[in-house]
Amino acid sequence: MSEPLGPNVGPKPLLPIAGIWSVPVTAYHLFLSGRVGWQRKQHQVIMGDRLPNSDNNNLVSDPLHTAIRAHANFLENVPLAMILAVIAELNGMPRRTLHWALAGFFAVRGILGH
Repeated sequence: MSEPLGPNVGPKPLLPIAGIWSVPVTAYHLFLSGRVGWQRKQHQVIMGDRLPNSDNNNLVSDPLHTAIRAHANFLENVPLAMILAVIAELNGMPRRTLHWALAGFFAVRGILGH
């Protein structure tokens, strides 16, 4: 007896929605990490989270501090959101709803974390 061939053969992915959204989330994390590295290289700062001549009262004008905080904020919130997405998907949350929830979360992260 032969087995069928084709794209629909084999085990179905366990977490297709979380798997799909892990790609843009990881890409954005790499972008934020690269931005911190770029700021460090550009300003020749190896250690610390501020430029040597930055004003402690106005950290918005410090591009290194801004990049580090955006990256840290991402790392504070996104892992929990992805864990909750995996739990929701394993418990049968409708795929469309989960897609919209993750899309909204990712869009807000991109707007606020940038």
